[in-house]
Amino acid sequence: MNPVLVSEAKISSEVHRTWNENAFLELDRQLRTENSSGVEKMYLSSDTALELLDFQEKNDGFSEIFVTDAYGMNVGQTNRTTDYYQADEAWWQKTYKNGQGQAYYDPIEYDASAQIEGVPLYVPVKNTEDGAVVGVIKAIFHVAALKIEL
Repeated sequence: MNPVLVSEAKISSEVHRTWNENAFLELDRQLRTENSSGVEKMYLSSDTALELLDFQEKNDGFSEIFVTDAYGMNVGQTNRTTDYYQADEAWWQKTYKNGQGQAYYDPIEYDASAQIEGVPLYVPVKNTEDGAVVGVIKAIFHVAALKIEL
């Protein structure tokens, strides 16, 4: 319900409203091969990324957090991810839930982009005005942080 995350996810969703899957896959391919400065400007220093980094600073244990729009395209992130189009992933589809949204988590797993063993957490981003799902958040909570808390 963070206003920055909601706003950025809504804007990105509007931009991608008319795209087809091939367009998303092509952009994803370009981003994965693009130099770091282009990706950093788009995703690692956006308003969404800054909000996520602030949250991450205040909440130890989150090694990676990113937000997608309603079409599965990354909006902002704390780390460079292995890909940028998420709607083809089962976790994204389960969280988006055809626009209804569903928060859940998966068992502990190795996350390649975060390079840690962690618990993946998934939360829909909902428009505060009408409750519509405008995106999805994926966060990886580091297993070592759980052990420290216990």
